[in-house]
Amino acid sequence: MVLNLYDEVSAGIILTRNISNQEGNVILLLRHSAGHWDFPKGNIELGETELDAAIRELKEETGIIRFRIMPSFKHTITYKYRRNQKIISKRVTLFLGITDIKGVILSNEHVDYTWGIWVAPTTIPSTLLAIE
Repeated sequence: MVLNLYDEVSAGIILTRNISNQEGNVILLLRHSAGHWDFPKGNIELGETELDAAIRELKEETGIIRFRIMPSFKHTITYKYRRNQKIISKRVTLFLGITDIKGVILSNEHVDYTWGIWVAPTTIPSTLLAIE
């Protein structure tokens, strides 16, 4: 018997769109109807691989079907959150993708999206990082 360590197992894609200017790359963020921003991602369905689920979720949540997966990137995070007074343990595997598509067709679970500029943490002035 295998003990399942997580209540939820999800997969998603950090989708970038390379723009030719000094600002660098942008990444797609979706705003969930609950108010938080996140990458396109969702639960892995029975019989799916992590990558299969991530690709399906990207297509379902954004309508974007033209993209490439960068094979050298795969990152897994774990966290806990509260849903209906219960603590949920979650594992999310993220892949990196690139597209030339700018427009997004949102699914009914999202209310907005943005292409945010990716900024390396080392380029952020220390005055913005100071917390008092």
